[in-house]
Amino acid sequence: MSRRPIRPTVVVVVVVGGVYKLYKLHQLQVPGHLVFIIHQYLIVRHFFFRHDNSISAKRLIRAGVPQGSTLSPLLYSAYTNDILRPQTGVQHALFIDDIVLYLRSSNFRQITPRLHKTNDEMTRWFQSWRIEVNPEKSAAIFFNYSKIKKKEAVPYNFPTFCMCNSSIPWHHKYKYLGITLDKHIHFKDNADPNTLY
Repeated sequence: MSRRPIRPTVVVVVVVGGVYKLYKLHQLQVPGHLVFIIHQYLIVRHFFFRHDNSISAKRLIRAGVPQGSTLSPLLYSAYTNDILRPQTGVQHALFIDDIVLYLRSSNFRQITPRLHKTNDEMTRWFQSWRIEVNPEKSAAIFFNYSKIKKKEAVPYNFPTFCMCNSSIPWHHKYKYLGITLDKHIHFKDNADPNTLY
């Protein structure tokens, strides 16, 4: 039985912000009284700092949802329910404020034009809904399945991906949902030597 050839894979993790806009709920025909309750829940929140006996002034929280909120996944689903389905063969996965684009092909040079086209399509969708990309938390990774381990993040001198005028740099590894994804797929960064026996 012959083995299938191993194909290179590129993953682009895009971390977004400014996702929860209430006018999207109106567009989905959510009753006005529920939109008002959600508005109060999201908008009328404050924070302050306490250090020893000193307390800072209250400040308004202008974005996001409360950490651990059971409402967050529902709002995110409502907000991204019309996200573009790439026509280029690029797959995508959504989780909280992350959008992961990934594509596998027999040739690395065939991957990048398709991902760039998808990035352009996604940029238009982000801009239409005023979603911001956080380039410091985003990353692109080329998964190298070859036995020959190269030190470069990508095998060729490829430009970085751009989305919403933000460059998404190539990385050797990236921590996603608590798991370190390494370009060589060895997962050694996830193994705790204290738990191995």
